[in-house]
Amino acid sequence: MFEDDPLLHPNNDQERFYHTSLENSNWARAIITKYYRLVSNPTQLQYVEQKMLKKIVSEYTQEQVQIGPHTTINTLHFKCKSETATPAPPIVLLHGFGVGLGMFIKNFDTICQHADVYAIDLLGFGRSSRPNFSTRPNQIVQQYIQSLEDWRVAVGLNKFILLGHSFGGYLSTWYAMRYPDNIAKLILVEPWGYPPYSARQDVTEKRNSERPQWYPRRGTFKYKLYRFLFGMITRYLKYFLPFSFVRLGFGIGKPLFMRFRKDLIESYEDMIDADTLGDYFLHLNGQYPSGEEAFTRLHIPFGYCRQPLFPESIKRMDPIITMEFIYGDLSWMSPQPARDLNDYIDNEVSISMVAHSSHHVYANNTCEFNRVVIRSIKSINQT
Repeated sequence: MFEDDPLLHPNNDQERFYHTSLENSNWARAIITKYYRLVSNPTQLQYVEQKMLKKIVSEYTQEQVQIGPHTTINTLHFKCKSETATPAPPIVLLHGFGVGLGMFIKNFDTICQHADVYAIDLLGFGRSSRPNFSTRPNQIVQQYIQSLEDWRVAVGLNKFILLGHSFGGYLSTWYAMRYPDNIAKLILVEPWGYPPYSARQDVTEKRNSERPQWYPRRGTFKYKLYRFLFGMITRYLKYFLPFSFVRLGFGIGKPLFMRFRKDLIESYEDMIDADTLGDYFLHLNGQYPSGEEAFTRLHIPFGYCRQPLFPESIKRMDPIITMEFIYGDLSWMSPQPARDLNDYIDNEVSISMVAHSSHHVYANNTCEFNRVVIRSIKSINQT
């Protein structure tokens, strides 16, 4: 293992990391946070989140679980309604980038019929604390892994099913590799961070061979100019935070979301009105962008991961862990890395494709998604 290995324990650095959750941890953050408060504040986010959670029929408890100095994780807990002789392990739901636990409101009532359900806001997102993450990608992964473990210890979980969507799926995979004895099953929904950067290069080479006649030939001045401009754009894009437009104010965040994410609005329209969902997005991303900064340091424009899981890192997965992948059949995210996993690891791997679904499969086709998850939960008791 090398010094920055994501699976290494961060040791005493984690406590110092938790201390940075304070809004006055440095003068720059204090000033920036005060400006962001003009756009959004934690009280507004709490109000909108509670407005969404009122749509849930099942009883639940919610608390800010203390995992370290000045650091808490927003947690929902639904007790299993089924009284069976062999209860299923609890299931923990991790959301993706730029959203929060409220995105699973269409799934809680059904899944908690079969298992205890926990849903959390990842550090840096939602109503959890927003510490200053490391600037080094592998240390960011370490910090996330250890925060999840500290949360598990704080709530008293033993073996559990871990379900992660997108960025949450990436972190779930690293956690399972670090703490395999805690995992009853790993369910990865459209996980980000699996394809290697070489996949992008392969696509680029294919596009190069299919370029139109007007595109400059390799070696010409015009070609070099195009490459230079593209390189400058991608170089500075890595410093660009995707939801900066929300925090600029001027009331543009919510209208832009409602204009360009009509797919999500339509997916939730049977439970939440568009105005409430727009407010949720605004207040999720209108505050100090701790998690957004961390994600930006983990990714390479456009959409690829600096520390991809496939094909090398995933080889460290303990063979005892059963993995299930869930993809939408209309998604932009390719299931190919999951299909190729059996060539690299000895784990039991299965793939489920959910019809009429895009990236947010849990909301696009809720009934089918819930059915797949429940089947996966039941399969544990049958083994």
